[in-house]
Amino acid sequence: MTLASIEAYSRDVRRFLGFLDHLPIKQVTLGRLQDYTDSLAEHAPATRARLLSSVKSLFGFAQKIGYLPFDPARAVKLPRKKNMLAERIFTEEQIQELIFQEQHPRNRTILRLLYHAGVRASELCQLKWRDVLPRDVGGQVTVHGKGERTRHILVSNGTWENLLALQPDSGPDDPVFASRKTGVCQS
Repeated sequence: MTLASIEAYSRDVRRFLGFLDHLPIKQVTLGRLQDYTDSLAEHAPATRARLLSSVKSLFGFAQKIGYLPFDPARAVKLPRKKNMLAERIFTEEQIQELIFQEQHPRNRTILRLLYHAGVRASELCQLKWRDVLPRDVGGQVTVHGKGERTRHILVSNGTWENLLALQPDSGPDDPVFASRKTGVCQS
């Protein structure tokens, strides 16, 4: 789980605990959970689902460790979210145009890696120069991602040349994509 996910779940649980107004979770009933669910009506289904998922995780964990004898949140159903993925997918032409229009070499290389190599933003931000290796054709980047999985990804000659152009005075433990402000890429 990423730090951003942990922070989001923590924020959601604090919101729920605020709704309870100091009522201990051992005294929360299904009716009180339904009141909380009803209080979220003004939110979009995806937001309601996330907020309720956090609460369900809290109660599930509390039961798992023996703090609660049963999980009253198990009966709470998450709202269905409309799958809108197809509406957010760019065409290949749109992506190529986006990459072409980027004038800054660093940003263009970031876009190329995100698209052509399928690198996640969090993986890109963790990329160090020691993770970038030459190959017979192009190069290879090793990324450490979700679930502590390591992936080795071959990159094209063009992307490889763009990467190498960013390296002049970098050491093996330096980030490939340091930010100008903090020195560390933020995903």
